[in-house]
Parts: sequence; structure tokens; C-alpha cells
Amino acid sequence: MKQLARRYCTWKNIDKDIENLVKSCKDCLSTQNNPPKAPVHHWDPPSTNWERIHLDYAGPFQGYYYLVLIDAKSRWAEIKANQ
Repeated sequence: MKQLARRYCTWKNIDKDIENLVKSCKDCLSTQNNPPKAPVHHWDPPSTNWERIHLDYAGPFQGYYYLVLIDAKSRWAEIKANQ
């Protein structure tokens, strides 16, 4: 909101005025914590190799995309490059 306001106008203490406006806005206060933050899930350590894997794409890097797979227990990495 501050950044948007600064695009069109400016005055002394613009940031503080916008903060005060938002803190006193009933609609803003009613939705302040919606939705509530989800609790962080901590993974249990896997008991065997390849029980849980992490998979992601990386790239483009030097004209290639990479499929990256990592075993959660051994930290073994498998990487496959695709054009």
C-alpha cells in the first residue's frame, strides 16, 4: 500500500500515516489473521533409504533443465538433464 501510494503522491510521514490508517481500519482488523498460519510440519527421519525423496526442477541453466531427486536419508542425489 505504501509503495502504491508513493507512485502517485508524497508528503512528510506518508509511511506513518498509512500505517495509522490501516491500524484503525475495521475491515483490515477483521481479516488480519485470516487465514491463520498453518503449523510447521517437522518430518520424522526416514528409517531406510528411498523411503522419502525430494524432487524438483532446476533451470534453465546453459540451455538445459534438470530434474533433481535427493534421498532424504542418505542424501544421495540423482540428476537428469533435459533440453
